Amino acid sequence: MNWMRTFKIWWFWAWRTVLASLVVAAAVGFVLGLLLFPFIQSEQTMRFIGNLVGFGIGVFFGLWVLRQLPDKRFSDFRVVLVAREPGAQPSEPN
Repeated sequence: MNWMRTFKIWWFWAWRTVLASLVVAAAVGFVLGLLLFPFIQSEQTMRFIGNLVGFGIGVFFGLWVLRQLPDKRFSDFRVVLVAREPGAQPSEPN
């Protein structure tokens, strides 16, 4: 695996994860703020809840995009998962 392919895989994952996470986190944060503000007056508590929910959304979308990776065909390669044969030794990295 060379650096250009590594970058292509990372870029496939990064921009989709960031975009989806930002859009959904902004919408969820807005709704949560409206719903929780009357009950929670502490700004610190609201920030904690917002950070926790935002973190969960980011992890969810990061994994969701990662699951799409094997379906993506890049210009000169694709990523596949191949099960190891029992007793096979791991190959040396390039």
